[in-house]
Amino acid sequence: MTIDQVDVWNPANTGVRLFVAEASLLAEVFKEDPGVGRVADDELQIDGWRFASFLSRRMSEYERSNNGALRALMEGFLAVSLVMLLRAKHPLAEFTRDPGKFWRQRIAEVGRGMPV
Repeated sequence: MTIDQVDVWNPANTGVRLFVAEASLLAEVFKEDPGVGRVADDELQIDGWRFASFLSRRMSEYERSNNGALRALMEGFLAVSLVMLLRAKHPLAEFTRDPGKFWRQRIAEVGRGMPV
């Protein structure tokens, strides 16, 4: 997968299909384009600015929610997405403050399982 032509993750086919499906579902639920393209020739292109904007709003939803089930459902997608944006060295619209211990640990943990 690439964000603005920067390689950020080389998942197995199942991983990329699941990521695209989750992005599509969140896009449908929140009525917003995530900037995630279609898989073509084992490649997935992501529009960095659109994706960062989408992720920023999902992070805000996550942080405001006191619904544990909703937070749990969103957490995996958010963690994978944050790893990818950080690898692309992409500025995050509203994630510029310290993400806190929880997200720093999740980003490190998830990132170890995401080969480039």
